Amino acid sequence: MTSPPGESFALTEEPDLIVWRMIGHVSGDDIRRLFDVHQRFCEGRPHALVLIDVRRAAHVTPEARRVAAEGPAGGAVVMPIRANAVVGASFHIRVLGTLVSRAAALLNPVNTVPLRFFETEPEARAWLAERSREINARR
Repeated sequence: MTSPPGESFALTEEPDLIVWRMIGHVSGDDIRRLFDVHQRFCEGRPHALVLIDVRRAAHVTPEARRVAAEGPAGGAVVMPIRANAVVGASFHIRVLGTLVSRAAALLNPVNTVPLRFFETEPEARAWLAERSREINARR
């Protein structure tokens, strides 16, 4: 997926990884665009994992936080997400991310997804790879 410079975008990596790159001012429409990529990648998959890079995010609007907490279908389970790893979050973003994660769990307790914060992308990728191995071993 291509995106104009300075806008948030999502990439996918086989077999089960979705990478969100949050850049600049992140709006509700940005989150909806990222969820579109998310949903297309998840169709027919048993699970997916998400790496969220916020190192270049300047501001996440309240609407963006609400849309992220609700998910792509207003709280309905439509994606088999099994873990979220956030890279480069400031203390403020960690607090907001934790609040959004808790709100999502309240809106949809059946589909609560682990959320972890990491300083570097290699650390996040290592944790996600371990999660993927654990999930695949149970199948």
